[in-house]
Amino acid sequence: MKRLFVISALVFLTACADMSLPMTDFAGRRDSSPSTLPAMKTFASARPARPIRSNAALAEDFLDLAFMLESGRELPVLTRFEGPVTLRVTGSPPAGLNRDLARLLGRLRSEAGIDITQVSPGATANITVEVVPRGKLQRAVPQAACFVVPRISSWDEFRRNRRGVPG
Repeated sequence: MKRLFVISALVFLTACADMSLPMTDFAGRRDSSPSTLPAMKTFASARPARPIRSNAALAEDFLDLAFMLESGRELPVLTRFEGPVTLRVTGSPPAGLNRDLARLLGRLRSEAGIDITQVSPGATANITVEVVPRGKLQRAVPQAACFVVPRISSWDEFRRNRRGVPG
């Protein structure tokens, strides 16, 4: 009985085959002659450089930078703005400053999520960038290209309170 079933199945399958195709139309093996492709490239084993500084040393450097002014004076606390931040530019900015500043503020908004906008020079702002001629700046702070002074809004205010300013 089993043999009869197998023969019937074979006859049925043979009847379903498309006999119009020539017997030579089937996939064959490719020629196994040597390839003309270049040799496969390989990578050398990875040898990452050992860290020069420990994570603890990096954290210490970060805290030193966060709690110290450019002058080296320590800040007692790390401050931050609560809510929107405004920034104004006073003095005579060079030609590219406003373009570069707009790009920086755009990145702070989009990448850091900081709500910061530039306001007109005469408006009250949380942050004031005052452009001072190089000679004037170097007479007051010889080693600086720029510097930050908390709670000071102008060059004149800085000059008047220089001895009492933390920075």
